Order: sequence, then C-alpha cells, then structure tokens
Amino acid sequence: MDELFKSFARLGLATSLWGVQQLQKTLTPFTAAGLIGLKPGGFIPDSFRNYLSQPMASAISEMLAADSLAPRGMMKTAVELMRSSAEIFKTITAQGDYHLAWSEFQNKLLSFYLFENIDSTLDISPNARPSLPEIVGKTSRLGPFLSVWATEGVGHYVSDWHFAQGQLPTQLLSSPEAQALSTASMIPLHAGVGLSLAEASFRETSRSDEVPSLIATFVERCQDSARKGFLGEAYEALGLACRTLYPHLVGGIDRQLALTDEALLAYFWHGVGRAIYFAPTNVLPVRNAPWAAALQACSLEPPHALGRRNAAAGFAWALTLVNMRQPEVMAGFLRQHVNDISASDAFSNGICSAAIAWHDSAPGDEDLDPFRNFQPGDRHETDLWKKYVKASCDDALRYHSVITQHDALGEIFRYQNLPEFIRNLECANRNSSAANAQDAR
Repeated sequence: MDELFKSFARLGLATSLWGVQQLQKTLTPFTAAGLIGLKPGGFIPDSFRNYLSQPMASAISEMLAADSLAPRGMMKTAVELMRSSAEIFKTITAQGDYHLAWSEFQNKLLSFYLFENIDSTLDISPNARPSLPEIVGKTSRLGPFLSVWATEGVGHYVSDWHFAQGQLPTQLLSSPEAQALSTASMIPLHAGVGLSLAEASFRETSRSDEVPSLIATFVERCQDSARKGFLGEAYEALGLACRTLYPHLVGGIDRQLALTDEALLAYFWHGVGRAIYFAPTNVLPVRNAPWAAALQACSLEPPHALGRRNAAAGFAWALTLVNMRQPEVMAGFLRQHVNDISASDAFSNGICSAAIAWHDSAPGDEDLDPFRNFQPGDRHETDLWKKYVKASCDDALRYHSVITQHDALGEIFRYQNLPEFIRNLECANRNSSAANAQDAR
C-alpha cells in the first residue's frame, strides 16, 4: 500500500538486479562490519563472516549469471534470499538502530513478496480468466494483516492480466460483478489496479513531450475502473509508478499538473513519497543511515510546498503500514528524525491517513491497537509517540466513520488539513439533513 505497497512498487529487472548486486557487496567479509554498524574487529568472528559471505555471495552470483532465468523468477529467488539474509543480520546485530533497520528491511521484503508473487501465493491459474471476487476470497486464508498486501497484489494481477491479453481492463471495480467485493477490499484493490493502470500508461507513452497524453490516458482509465469515492487512491499510483520506474518524467508531470489539476498534483506527490520509501537506493539498511536519505529526497525533490507536504505524508504512510507489527521501528525513526518532521503536520497526516486506511482494510486485525498504544523505552520517546503516533491514530478512529459515510476514502491519499476536511464533511451532512427536512415540510 509499496507496499504496497506497494508498496515496493513493481520493480523492473534493472532495479531488481541493482538490489541483488548491492546485497552481494554487503555480504563480503570486508563490508559486513561496516554494514551493521560495527567497527573492524567487532564481535563477529572471521569464521562466521566467511560463513555468511561465501554461500550467499555464491548463490547471488549464480543468479546474476543465469541469463536463462525469467526476470520474475529471478526476483522471487532474490527476495527469498534477501529475507533469509536479513534475518541473519538482524540476529547478529545488537539491539539498536541497525537492528531496527534490518527489521524494517524484512518488513519491506515481505510486503513486496506478497504483492509480486500473488499468483503463486494464492495458487491462481495462469490459463483461466481471473475472477476478482473469487481470488479476493482466497486472501482471507492469509489472515487480516497479510491479506491486505495480498489483496493489493490481486488488484494489480487482474488488471495486468487484461493488458497481457491485449484488452483494456474496463470497469474492474465499478462493474456489477465488482459489487460483490467486500468493502474492506476496496482500498488495497484500488491501490493495485491504479498501479497497473499507471504502469501501462507509461509503457505506452513515456516521452517527455507526450506527458499531457500520458496523464489523460491514465485519468480516463482510472475513472472507468474506480468505484465511487476511491478515485483519488487510483490517482496516487501515478506518482508511485513514475518515481520508481520513470523518474525522468517526474518534473514534466509536475509542471503539467501544476497548470491543470492541483488535486491530482497532490495525489501524484503523495505517491512519489511512497516510492521514495520503497526506492532501491533506500531499501538496504546501509543506505538508510537510517532513513536520512529518504527524508532528504522528500524535502529536495518536490519544487514546491504542496509537493513537499505530500511527499512527506506519503513517506509516513508507507513507514506506518509496513511496520505496523513492529512499532519499535517507528519509535526509532522518531528518535532519530523528530527535528526533520517537526516543521509541519505532514508526517502526522501520513500516519493518520494510513491508520484510517488500515482500520478500513483490516477490520479484524488486532495490530492497530498495540501499535497505537505502544510504550517506548523512556519518557522522551513516549512523549514523541503520544504526539505523533497515538494522537494521529486516535484521530483516525474518530474520522473513519465520517469519511466512509461520505464515500471519501480516496481523499486521504493526499495531504490536506484533516480536521478541517472532517468539519466540512459534517457541515455538508448537516446542511443536507436540514434541506431534506425543509423539503419534507
């Protein structure tokens, strides 16, 4: 909700190989100590470093040399290997920021794995026309937490299946058949479908001088497939796909949207923020530092305040959802970077919106309350948690019913003043009720 997510987004072969190559570098005896924050001569014996590096580096080298392997199969194997590697590094790393970075790395990989390999996870036949209600029903066996990421993958898979058949995926979530889908599946499905539509639009039109046509195609397809109230969520995927796969077009799309559609511009930069969180250059803990490079990108890449606020909110959104089960990751982020996020409410906005989305998408999940009520180690960290996380989650639980009542869940996929937004919805509801009462008289 990459994750995604995507959450992690759909990484191409080039970015996948980049990640594997970086992992190969980190698994050498000469870089292992630096990667996990230890000084040379630290507590990891040379024999154990060799045990880590030799078989894993060998396996990675074989994958990189295996030209006959399909890119998707190679990526699946690479992710499985990286997940195992991350568990080892997390185990041998002392408790602290680097331990948290490896935990976060694992969480990102899990989100991406479920999204990218949904067909094998749910045993979907590649030969049959996919049925959204049938496949979404299968995700429930994964449990409420994992089923959200899997459902996002389902939306992407079904939309991509139509493109692979040479068809446009029309009315995927707005057709009579889609009315049978559960309301809890709507947010992850729109995230997945929106990302597929964005990727397809970029594949067809990726020249800088064709940006207006690209945007028009993408918007038209989103309006066709999205259910009422979720259009903004589909729109947000444009930024996620662009920043991940076609970063050279970010500036051109920004300039075009600044002239034509400020709301779509906000959704775009929110998606860019999510993409920054999952970017291959930021995914490995050695690049995280932790999180500094991603925060810097959220601040420097957008050329205006609207973009910066939305990028920060999108980054916070992804950080929250990916690490819902491990609140200590968010606590570590606040400890390290509270000064970087204190200038505006964008980060709190992202946490609040993510909590609204999770409450809607995983109503049976029990992770939100422990996350909301987490108790960090000391008083300062507890105060930070209450200010940025607990208060945002408390607001989310209050706002959710108002937003769903007005079919406005798609609106939370961009930064805006949420208290004001809720007041406007409630005001509109009172005015409507008063008008109905007047008509009845």
